[in-house]
Amino acid sequence: MLASVLGAFALGCAGRPSVTTTTTAPVWTFEVQGSFTTTGERDGEPLEALAPYAQMESALRGSVARYRVRRFSDDSIGWVLRFGPVEQADSPEGPWTRSELSGKSLELRGFETGEILQLRNAAHISGPGRHGETLDALFFAISPVVPDLEAGASGWRRQTWPFEVARQRNLHTNLQAEWTGLERNFEHATLSYQGKLDGRGMDTPVGARMSVGGTASGEVSVNVADATVLRHQVDWERELRLDYDSGAWIEQIQHLTVQVHESEPAPGQALPVDTELYRRGTAETDAQNLPLYIEPDEIHATLSEQLARFEQCYTFSSARGRTQVGVVKVTFFIAPDGNAQGAYIEESKSTLPDLDECLVDQANTLVFRPHDEEPIGVGYPFVFRDGALQPYPMVAVKQRPMGLLWLHLPASSGLEGPLLRD
Repeated sequence: MLASVLGAFALGCAGRPSVTTTTTAPVWTFEVQGSFTTTGERDGEPLEALAPYAQMESALRGSVARYRVRRFSDDSIGWVLRFGPVEQADSPEGPWTRSELSGKSLELRGFETGEILQLRNAAHISGPGRHGETLDALFFAISPVVPDLEAGASGWRRQTWPFEVARQRNLHTNLQAEWTGLERNFEHATLSYQGKLDGRGMDTPVGARMSVGGTASGEVSVNVADATVLRHQVDWERELRLDYDSGAWIEQIQHLTVQVHESEPAPGQALPVDTELYRRGTAETDAQNLPLYIEPDEIHATLSEQLARFEQCYTFSSARGRTQVGVVKVTFFIAPDGNAQGAYIEESKSTLPDLDECLVDQANTLVFRPHDEEPIGVGYPFVFRDGALQPYPMVAVKQRPMGLLWLHLPASSGLEGPLLRD
């Protein structure tokens, strides 16, 4: 029946999946080809800064795995999507270089039917050099809501991609499509679809409101037992318009062709699962982020726990006995394995070289939790006064510039949101 969905049927027959301490992952290889046409005006005049990027192409290829890791209180599932090696190029002919999407992860919250409710940690795959927010057709490609249709039957289905980079930076794209059953047997089903794209969003930090139009079509084959995508080709043309408070506007037509194919997981590819978190979703656990990335609060807490080793720098250096030493600002980097590295003195008011050297040495011995980001730059001021090291209330985490989100522009363009403000 049209009201039923392949994944829901499978879940109803099999009941809740068993929970173990690790979870294996379906893996898809993907290829994306894109062309982008960009125009814009301010006060009736073309935005000259956009002229070099009026016509652009890009290509992407790689793999992405989906790990089931938790269950929410509304019975939706949390999956980690982890990118394997990813390559990018300015055209399908290359040359190919490593993409910053390689090794990045985010959490997809949705139902067994494929419906996407939320994409968490999306900031880590977004912006120039990564472009995850302009490639969100890929997430639909691996998680479509596929209706249960016999060959020759048709029906309508609506699906939404809520892509949230931050609380006030989000875009919801919707697809209202007519689906047609092409083939079906006991194991596999193949369907085609075509329909319209629409949506709205906001990018409050740069004063922009967004609207979406366009079309999408494709063909998808799924496993009837659990609705896992076996292959999917998506062809969409999204027309994105950003209207700024300053009166400026930018439009970009994003033509994407996405192909995904299920492939074999790498040997030993698995993630640990917190069985209690999976089994019992609550309002409290619903709000928790999975430990994919390290947030500033966690960095500060770890530093606070390990301040004793830095106190020794005061005790055993020429600073000992001095009431006022001043502030020594140390910068270091947290590698993906959690080890601190590359520490150096950013600024020092101690006038004590042996103290500064000791602080750098100790900073390089810090150990944090492993994470999925590139090395994280951290700045921390060590404040010495009243004969002791005084805890400082925060750390400075060096943020990656995000630029104009949802527009496919090169990282080298240097275009920023304030360019379009009053």
